[in-house]
Amino acid sequence: MESACDEQSVAGNGGDRAYPSTPALLARTRDVKPAVRKAAFAVLGPKVHVRSLSIDHRIALLEQGLGDRSEAVRRACVGKALGS
Repeated sequence: MESACDEQSVAGNGGDRAYPSTPALLARTRDVKPAVRKAAFAVLGPKVHVRSLSIDHRIALLEQGLGDRSEAVRRACVGKALGS
């Protein structure tokens, strides 16, 4: 189960921006904690259109998400980032 702390670490520290920048979200997909990686994919999907990313970023994102050791992260990648 995700903790509020993990979700806050993905969403940033609040302020005027509710979500971090795209590069920050992409970095969070490589976090140590599976809950943070899962939350990053959940935020990335609805906020960033896949076509706005470069081909290299798309490939890296899919390789990281689909190859993740956590089933929850793989499902988040398929469900949110790929829009299935």
